[in-house]
Amino acid sequence: MKNKVLNRILYFIPPILVEGMIFFFSSQDGEESGRLSGGIVAKLTGYFFDVFKNGGNAIEYEKFCIDFESFIRELGHAGEHAALMAACFFTVSMLFKKWEGVKSFFKKLGIAFGTTVVLAVTDELHQLLVPGRACELHDVLIDTCGALGMTVLITLCWLLGTKRKNA
Repeated sequence: MKNKVLNRILYFIPPILVEGMIFFFSSQDGEESGRLSGGIVAKLTGYFFDVFKNGGNAIEYEKFCIDFESFIRELGHAGEHAALMAACFFTVSMLFKKWEGVKSFFKKLGIAFGTTVVLAVTDELHQLLVPGRACELHDVLIDTCGALGMTVLITLCWLLGTKRKNA
């Protein structure tokens, strides 16, 4: 009985770790967050500088860097929540192992997806308390897209697995 309870508690470790990472990044003030994503963009755009130097101008390069930084931030949001969706699905699947069949698979997927979206909303609300940060619906939508992408990937893996079992 003790092992069963301990196992159930341990199942929650993956989503807690991922949400902890998301919370850590969300807790950075606007300046610190900007430095982090700006540093990533600076490294990635080093290659493109040569391209712009030979045919473009500084204003075009500056605009490119701003747009690219925005893309990197959105990719980060989506990637974090794709990982959270995978972790939540693992937890739900382990907690409800006895649920079998197509309907049960989609129930587990729905619970994990719903949990991920609720956590995305709470993360944005948390940012209201962080200096230089804002609560934005746009970010929740990007987070939801990341979770949705992982939902599709999990479904495809499940379909391939069931196909192989039946073959």
